[in-house]
Amino acid sequence: MSNGELHSSRMTFELLDASLAGMAPEVLGLWAVVPQLSDDISASVAASAGVDDSPVWRANYTKEPGSAEASLTMREARLNASKKGLDNVPDRLNRLMETQPAAFDFGLRSPEETSAKPEAELLALLQEIQESGAGVSFGIGEKFPFGWEQAFHQFMGILDRVCRFIACYARVETRVEEHLLAQTTISWTGDVNTAWKAEPTPDQVRLHQRTLALALQSRDTLLRTVWMAAQLAVKLSALLSTPGGVILALPAVWRFIHQVLAESSERIN
Repeated sequence: MSNGELHSSRMTFELLDASLAGMAPEVLGLWAVVPQLSDDISASVAASAGVDDSPVWRANYTKEPGSAEASLTMREARLNASKKGLDNVPDRLNRLMETQPAAFDFGLRSPEETSAKPEAELLALLQEIQESGAGVSFGIGEKFPFGWEQAFHQFMGILDRVCRFIACYARVETRVEEHLLAQTTISWTGDVNTAWKAEPTPDQVRLHQRTLALALQSRDTLLRTVWMAAQLAVKLSALLSTPGGVILALPAVWRFIHQVLAESSERIN
């Protein structure tokens, strides 16, 4: 299935979230981030579970035979590839750091000497920070490297969403031709509330179960990614001699992880 089919107007996988829209164009290459819209049925189910502020993971399928199965199978494969790619991130970053002398002794190695794109762009961004001498004072008029500012705003948007993820576990909707089939709301206390628009068939039950599993695993992978970025930023800050190295390194690591995950997804397209 091509990327065009993955994002077709008829078959859509969306994360409805006003705070992320415009900051994160997609989650794991699977879910398009769009502003959250009101829906009477969705809102009533969420309110009954006490999680009306939660993001909505919404999948809309067509009635074409086999289309939902094919789309889910592709996304499950891409999610598994992202998980494997995430497993490789610490080793790749460790190998990169082993090639770099301490910043305060020799400076960062030229990005041109690194062949892999994520590693090369990470070094370029760190070099940009290092050469600008930017510290973390957050004073009025403080200037930061342009590339770092872009990464910073993206990361902070994700971080804000993660805080809300923690407060509100999940809402997952399955739709067919834009008509709501089922919605499941899960709270941190373990309460599961599934509402069906009508009496479901066995195939519809399986479709919603697979959609629910895909959404929850995507959510957990996103949380793991943010946690990993925080851990690796502490390590990477050793390459920076500027004040506030960990905070400066966080957005750079986030972009590095995102690019590694993108590489993993491209291998199965």
